Amino acid sequence: MNKRSNPLLRAAKKKELAEALRAYLDCCAAPTEGGKKADRRLPNLAGFCRSLGCGVRAFSQFAEVYPETADYLQAVLEDELLVNSPSPTLLAAYLKKRLGYADKSKDGEDETETDCGLVLLVFEHDIEEDGE
Repeated sequence: MNKRSNPLLRAAKKKELAEALRAYLDCCAAPTEGGKKADRRLPNLAGFCRSLGCGVRAFSQFAEVYPETADYLQAVLEDELLVNSPSPTLLAAYLKKRLGYADKSKDGEDETETDCGLVLLVFEHDIEEDGE
């Protein structure tokens, strides 16, 4: 996608990005056909890009030109996602990916286990002074 056809860049240049974000968040807040909160859309970067008619790759291009605004957009979308209380399973998977716990090491091992080195326990108890 070239920079001229990137909807995120166009919206930023026309100062319409905040309005587009608000419209997307309002759309996510509205109940879907089921009408329950659980049936609402969860705000996310891919959904926001889709609402503008582009993909996440366009967001990467946008982030090169407007890094601070891109960071802000990601923060708002993440905050809205967390505030909308997704299921614990979805939330755990999201946070695992977001915080890097799901990363694999070069040898393919899961890096969720960390070797802390030697642990030395020290008990400050003098048996002669304190008794038994």
